[in-house]
Amino acid sequence: IETIWFVHTFVALSCVLYFTITRTWGSITKSIEKYPYESIGVAILDNAAWVFYATAMTLIPISLATTVSESYIILTIILGVLINREKLLVHQWIGVGVSLISVLVLSAIS
Repeated sequence: IETIWFVHTFVALSCVLYFTITRTWGSITKSIEKYPYESIGVAILDNAAWVFYATAMTLIPISLATTVSESYIILTIILGVLINREKLLVHQWIGVGVSLISVLVLSAIS
């Protein structure tokens, strides 16, 4: 769990340093003011995801937790199709199917 918090803190501090050096804090505050609920939602859900990931790493085998967590790509594609009405080509659907089957097989044998 400490590793995740270290990485999270390092990334946050790196972003603060970058925004300070490039003096782009104004665009960030404008975005937060324009989308306050979305910004709060992302902040809460991102941190909750890290907490759940760290909890999973301590409760189930790491191989299973990593396999399932890396399947986020499948969720992203499915949400893109359902919410954004994106169109996938045949080879992309095959990729989604192979990825889904791979996650299920790896989860079953772990």
